[in-house]
Amino acid sequence: MTDENKTKQQLISELKQLRERVAAQGQGQMPAFVDRRFRGVLDSLPVVIAFVDSGRRLLFCNKAFEEKFGTRKAPLSGKLLEEALDPGVYLKISPSIEKAFLGEGVAFELSSGDLNRGKGTRRMLRLSCIPHPDPTGGYGFIALGTDITELKKAEEALRQSEEWFRNLAEHIPGLSIQGYRTTGEVVYWNNESIALFGYSTDEAVGKKLTDLIAPPDLEPMFERILEAGKKVKKSGEIVPSGELILLDRQGRNVPVHATHTAVVIEGREPLLFCINFDLSDRKRIEEELLNAKKLEAIGILAGGIAHDFNNLLFVILGNLSMAQMKLSGEDPAFRHFAEAEKACLRAKDLTQKFITFSSGGGPLRNKVSIGEMVENAVSLVLSGSNIGSELNIPRGLLKADIDEDQMRQVLTGIIANAKEAMPRGGTLYVNAENVDIPNTGALREGQYVKIVIRDEGTGIPEENLAKIFDPYFSTKYRGSQKGMGFGLAIAHSVIKRHNGNIKVESRLDEGTVITIIIPASTATDVAHQVSTGSGHPGRKRVLIMDDEEMLVDLLKTMIEHLGFEAGVAMNGEQAVEMYADSLEKNRKWDVLILDLTVKGGMGGRDTLKKLQYLDTEVKAIVSSGYSSDPIMSDYQSYGFKDILSKPYALDQLKNVLNRVLSGESV
Repeated sequence: MTDENKTKQQLISELKQLRERVAAQGQGQMPAFVDRRFRGVLDSLPVVIAFVDSGRRLLFCNKAFEEKFGTRKAPLSGKLLEEALDPGVYLKISPSIEKAFLGEGVAFELSSGDLNRGKGTRRMLRLSCIPHPDPTGGYGFIALGTDITELKKAEEALRQSEEWFRNLAEHIPGLSIQGYRTTGEVVYWNNESIALFGYSTDEAVGKKLTDLIAPPDLEPMFERILEAGKKVKKSGEIVPSGELILLDRQGRNVPVHATHTAVVIEGREPLLFCINFDLSDRKRIEEELLNAKKLEAIGILAGGIAHDFNNLLFVILGNLSMAQMKLSGEDPAFRHFAEAEKACLRAKDLTQKFITFSSGGGPLRNKVSIGEMVENAVSLVLSGSNIGSELNIPRGLLKADIDEDQMRQVLTGIIANAKEAMPRGGTLYVNAENVDIPNTGALREGQYVKIVIRDEGTGIPEENLAKIFDPYFSTKYRGSQKGMGFGLAIAHSVIKRHNGNIKVESRLDEGTVITIIIPASTATDVAHQVSTGSGHPGRKRVLIMDDEEMLVDLLKTMIEHLGFEAGVAMNGEQAVEMYADSLEKNRKWDVLILDLTVKGGMGGRDTLKKLQYLDTEVKAIVSSGYSSDPIMSDYQSYGFKDILSKPYALDQLKNVLNRVLSGESV
């Protein structure tokens, strides 16, 4: 036994003897034994010590007691408590000490402020009253007081630390934290865990973590973590972190980056914490980027195919146009040529679906009657179906500067979706109107055309509404030729590139409403004077630059049929040389049709730059079946007067040539 422990044991034994002697000597008398033997010892102790008899008389108190409770320099021993103590102090402690006089042990806390000693550092005192019977049949008590200031500071620091941890753990966005024992039962469940997994704190605490969020394939891993947790020796030991797929209350997958760590406090069972960082947004962004890369790949593929494919379509379409001009409308073959021409135009629409997603899919704008386009799209898609239509398209509906092919694709796609949503029949409602929109940030201030298409179909579930513009998203059967998931994604892409807006509203089993807003045209209508192609001397001269031999031969024939003189260059270098020669001979080319992409040679853009050095008033038309270059959607900024998007028919060629020659093109 150490000296310190020996001293304590002796003190306890002697205090016991003292209490017995006090009881034996009688009420109100303090034995001389205390004065002689113990006063020096008791006065030297930092513990508050006092003896009170059943008559409320303070038989003895040490110096520590007098320092805490005394108000006068005179000794307190031998006085009644209400005389010895400050009235305010006595009032505070009397409810507790009354229980001691009844033989009940009590303990209570006092501060330096309670003792009217509030100056300086605030101190805390815990006072215990241990009752003992005396010869009168009543109870006195021994008062023992200990300074607990440092203990209180430690408790407060611990409380603050726990509060800081709790506040931190409760308010870190995207970080769910679950505390659990080495037996697996949850003891802590923060707010983010509620949001992420759907269980309230009351539902989670006391349950096994594996029963809440772990799919069956992860249960062995969690068991290994629990076993490892029982053996940890210090805080911070962790199981290697990594990505996991957990489950929420509805059984849906929740992707997280999980870390398991232990907190070890001496004398207690280790506590484990599962810290999950929600990866849902990151996974969604990764998926969107993956989809974007897929679409980019499609765009690159389309760029390689569309140019050559549209050149072939142009040859077919051009020859069909030329052949029809040699037949009367009553010729039996005329109808077959007309059907073949329609098929070529539909093939062009097919390539346009891919081009729209590529960087070269910008709109090739022309001033178009959007009302007529809507009427034609409704008539085409609903023809022969069990779907009726009600159209409200005013005569004064403004025209719009749009890409006819792209906008036709948007309208037919939306109407086709509405048709599929009404397999048992119904009515399609279409309303159009002119609207003035202030500068809202989403749209520029100005005049717009608003088109509202409403069906009576099955509607779209609420959980799918946020995904309807995602590439590849579709609720249709993937194995069919429908349901590729391109429809509304294309519509969104096209409308945004036209500086407009598209909104979808839907209720399950009530139908869907799609609202399209696109800028109205600001240009005024101009009556075009179209040439009839008379072939008289002094006719206009057109130079063609293209590297496709079949296409060049056909285009030369079409231009000559329209009454123009035609020349051919197979690349940009040759076109510049021929134009320079024509200037020297004072017979310059009136118009040039320049293909944007030439394999192994100078394309239309660089060709025009060189031509402008020779002649600042050169008139050039850009032509292409596809290009990733933005020239096709913003040709004016590059010096071109107009565009011809392949494939095009004879009438389109005629109209563009006459616009350029008459100065009506930009």
